[in-house]
Amino acid sequence: MTRTRFQLPTGFFRQELDPLADAIFLPSEQVRSGTFQCVGGRHVHHVGGKQIWDWDGGAAERYRDVSHSIFIEGRHIIMVRSGDAFSAGGTYRQAAAPYSLFPDVYIQNCRVENVRGSFDKIHADVFQLDYSLHDLKIDCLTADTDYQGLYLRPTVAISGEIDIRRCNFTLNTANGLRLSARLIYLFKNMSEVSNTNHLLYFSEVYCDVPQGLDPRTFFSPRRGMEIAADTQGTYVWWPNLTQRVRDLKGQPARIRIGKPPHGDFAPAASVGLGYRSPGYQNAP
Repeated sequence: MTRTRFQLPTGFFRQELDPLADAIFLPSEQVRSGTFQCVGGRHVHHVGGKQIWDWDGGAAERYRDVSHSIFIEGRHIIMVRSGDAFSAGGTYRQAAAPYSLFPDVYIQNCRVENVRGSFDKIHADVFQLDYSLHDLKIDCLTADTDYQGLYLRPTVAISGEIDIRRCNFTLNTANGLRLSARLIYLFKNMSEVSNTNHLLYFSEVYCDVPQGLDPRTFFSPRRGMEIAADTQGTYVWWPNLTQRVRDLKGQPARIRIGKPPHGDFAPAASVGLGYRSPGYQNAP
């Protein structure tokens, strides 16, 4: 099936797609402020563009009821209001029917700024795992948050694996310190580990926490977590989860504390307006 192209406006956008439809969302040449919502479809593709999100709603970008793949690249999102930056997948976690949609979700070369949680109403995340999926693959994502970064808790069905590489997250304390903040949330407790079997891969993932704070405070699960150091610096890891949380070589994953040695993986100048995917630079 030929992919249908949709030109995005600067304001609110919602598109409901036929279950067999493939779609390409073309970014506005100007900065968008409105929410983006895609409901349904088979393969959806959203590359480039900048969004200063100042709109009511739970997420700046929401993709739901997609069956095969969601591809997000080159996005630059600045959050003005409290909410999630990305929420993407298949069947919603509170749906009455069994999980039936398991798309692959790809996020690469994206930057998210100023994610803020309101705590009483909205628990804002950089990425919220609200929908069932097969694989989640995130490569080159830079973000800051005062609440949650990657919320990967398995409250939905995950039929594949989670692969996070070349990402950096910063705990933003400009509006005060939230001790309930979690930069990476894998599991709530060991029961969730026992009741699931998906693998999680982390490679070159950095979390920057202000000096004087215990980095272990800002990850979940806390139980079984240890902090250590090697020649590359301080890291956190889970000795009791080495069969589930690994690096790409099959070794226990080490989440680095601090900034990447060569700067953000997704600098502001490399994403957003005028973005061209490295894989399509020769395309017309």
